[in-house]
Amino acid sequence: MLHNVMPAHPHATDRPRRSTTAPARTAVRAGTSLLEVVTVLAIAAVLILVAAPRYTESLARYRVDMATRRVEADVAWARARADSKSRPYTIDFDVANGRYTIYDGLSDVAATETIVVDLTKGPYYARLRKAEFGVALDPTLVINGYGVASETGTVEVSSGTKVRAVDVEETKTESAEKPG
Repeated sequence: MLHNVMPAHPHATDRPRRSTTAPARTAVRAGTSLLEVVTVLAIAAVLILVAAPRYTESLARYRVDMATRRVEADVAWARARADSKSRPYTIDFDVANGRYTIYDGLSDVAATETIVVDLTKGPYYARLRKAEFGVALDPTLVINGYGVASETGTVEVSSGTKVRAVDVEETKTESAEKPG
């Protein structure tokens, strides 16, 4: 009797069989070479050198804008407070120390309400470049009991190379960027 003999596997051939054990593999390299590390560090250094000046400029712009807004808001607050209390308010700008003091009345000695704002400290880290009001270029702004400034003038705030000016008129306050 003849039997049709089928191979054990449909793809089996008469070729000699290969060894079923895998050949010894070479060790896989772990880590990085010195050249790769130096290349990555060089690329990172270039990126930092390109980004650092832009970041510094952006940070200075942010700080001077924030400090300018604070001066504007405080002048507006003093105007509103003077008008609501029918009493003069004074803002003394101390340019040398980068701060200003707001108080009710014409003298800080008799003041019942005093606010000191230091622009050299966080979050502002800015400085006052100048504060000049009236013909005498006095660093003191007096707001009468109706909320009107006694004299017009300018306050300049700076951080890094950025400078902004706050122009104080008798009845309004505006800011503008100065060429730095």
